[in-house]
Amino acid sequence: MNTPSKTEPATFPIQRYFLLGASLVIMLIFLASIFLFTSGDAAEPPVDPHTPKTDIVFLGPSSAPNPNIMRLTIETGHIQKLTNVEDGVLEYTVSPDMQWIAYTRRVTGRITDIWLLNIETMQTIQLTNCREAQASCSTPSWRNDSQTVAYTRRELDPESGWAYTERVWLVDVASRQSRPLFDDFNVQGRYPVWSPTSAQIAFSLIDPSGILIYDFPSQETLFIPSQQGLTGIFTPDGQQFAYPALRFGQALQRYYTHIELVKLPQFGAETSDSPTVQRLSGELEAPIEEGQIAFHPIKPQAAIARRYLDSRYTQGNQLYLIDLNTKITTPLVVEADYNHAAISWHPTENWLLYQRNAIEDTTHIELWLFNIDTNETQLIYDDGFMPKFLEQNP
Repeated sequence: MNTPSKTEPATFPIQRYFLLGASLVIMLIFLASIFLFTSGDAAEPPVDPHTPKTDIVFLGPSSAPNPNIMRLTIETGHIQKLTNVEDGVLEYTVSPDMQWIAYTRRVTGRITDIWLLNIETMQTIQLTNCREAQASCSTPSWRNDSQTVAYTRRELDPESGWAYTERVWLVDVASRQSRPLFDDFNVQGRYPVWSPTSAQIAFSLIDPSGILIYDFPSQETLFIPSQQGLTGIFTPDGQQFAYPALRFGQALQRYYTHIELVKLPQFGAETSDSPTVQRLSGELEAPIEEGQIAFHPIKPQAAIARRYLDSRYTQGNQLYLIDLNTKITTPLVVEADYNHAAISWHPTENWLLYQRNAIEDTTHIELWLFNIDTNETQLIYDDGFMPKFLEQNP
């Protein structure tokens, strides 16, 4: 048996093995980290260059009785629930500066109020107080400066709960003070829509039946006869207005809903040409039923949801592109087994957002995206409705 010398302590082999073992462990950890890092990169799916880098908001789930406002990042598929209203959100609209969402929620029975949601801070503010007035406030519409909201206020009979008056009101967002658009109690209307310039506001007039466009600077009005009880939308430049019109077709002996386009007069001018009307559907008796139109934010084009009632018949609305200069119509999305609605354009890209549901199932609604440049469709969410891009106009 060998005896260690005084210059070689007996603990040296143990220290050496300990140091070697520690070095080995450190090296293994280092190699493992390199492996995990590189393997993590390899596992990431390739990024589709056509996938939009944008967010949308919508109501969902569509299959639930009380939907709320949701936010979806299309590129990642991340979902965020923005509201948590027990009775659900009835409708909503995003402010032009993309900072607020005005939405309608039920208070009790037929009484509804309008609330605000700050998209960044998630703060909620009650904008109207219609409960105290026994009224129903709904259909909010933002002015372009995001400082004023127009809405429909229905005064309810306390006993029956039914509305006996419908008027357009305005509410200042900062002070939350409301006032009627017109002092005249006899001017009754609903579903207000602001022009992009904020110079005009349009709404559905009850009696006589039609659409009234009011110009704030001149205090002049334009009346458009319409039996549909709806309003319509302004073109992006605010110079024209699209609205639904009821037309009778002799061939099929039935009424059709056509979307017509009227050029607005020069309000306040001493002399002004009479408003001219264009029929986007073609002939007055064309067997076409149209549901919605969305104007391209930059190009002289519009997407329209329509269905033909001739040999091209479909039970649900399909999507078409109309050149507003030539009136040439091009099919975009035609799927006979589905209905398409809630169309809107991305403010800077050729993307069309829409919802789709099977004809046999109106409770399950999907959200889709159509790329005009590639002619491709993309399912972005399978259980929502009323989608809107969360992107500010340039």
